[in-house]
Amino acid sequence: MKTVLKILLPVAFLFVLNIQNGYTQCGSVISIPDCGSSYSQTYTGGGSGVWSTIYCGYNTPGEEQIYSFTAPTTGEYSIEVTAASGYVDYGWQAGTCAETGWTCIGDITSAGNYGSMSWNASTTYYILLDDENSITGTHSFYITCPPEPPDNDLCSNATALPCGTTDMPGSTNLTTDIVHGTGCSMSNYGVWYTFTGDGDYTTIESTSSGFDHEMAITSGS
Repeated sequence: MKTVLKILLPVAFLFVLNIQNGYTQCGSVISIPDCGSSYSQTYTGGGSGVWSTIYCGYNTPGEEQIYSFTAPTTGEYSIEVTAASGYVDYGWQAGTCAETGWTCIGDITSAGNYGSMSWNASTTYYILLDDENSITGTHSFYITCPPEPPDNDLCSNATALPCGTTDMPGSTNLTTDIVHGTGCSMSNYGVWYTFTGDGDYTTIESTSSGFDHEMAITSGS
């Protein structure tokens, strides 16, 4: 009976410990509320981690830290590393936190912009930083969101165009593919303006720099 106990107790102990270790990594996730340098994170690696997952081609025996981020819009995201000391592997996965299933962002040892992740609005993404060795090193980073389209990308946000306006600046850069519904055969990428006539003849003229453009004029709201 004593011999049986000596065999079973260590096995049972290791089984519980492994469950606890996995839980600890995904149970200590740091939430990143938004994009930009105001939400910069600092990671200190080295030591001995629980996982040694290979997702950027190298072993990662050092300490790991997991972050979560819910994408506010659909588009291309990246990681801006502002300080880096030592080799740290950055990875991401969508929806769940687990030891496996990570996609490599970069095997990073210097500051710069890394990754081009196509992320969907309202989806939670997990970002894993894992050190490649036991030497203490520090990385600072933040998430870069997709550029915002112009405010008047939507008809509901049309920019007022008062009578007598001259040289009003505007741009169609970063506009989105939204059906305009004007009945004109033209691209969906554009911006909206609104104008109220005074009962007299009105001329609306636009000029562009280096490219052809089209204008549709409709009435109503």
